[in-house]
Amino acid sequence: MGHYQPLNYKPVSPDYYLKTAFSDAIMTVLYARDEDYQRQKQERGLKETEWEMTKKQRQHQTRNRHEDGGMHL
Repeated sequence: MGHYQPLNYKPVSPDYYLKTAFSDAIMTVLYARDEDYQRQKQERGLKETEWEMTKKQRQHQTRNRHEDGGMHL
């Protein structure tokens, strides 16, 4: 057991630890912004789709209302 050493062990200096912690924090912020952008883009697409569907529904309602012989209640 005296000659045993883990293969992935590296001594960690405070400088190295600060660099990796800072790098991880920056990457987390950047990816969070990208995820927010993608979520907002998807929500915008859903709202546009919903608007188009209600627009078509309104068109059908007004068309049907005028085709019934002009009787408006």
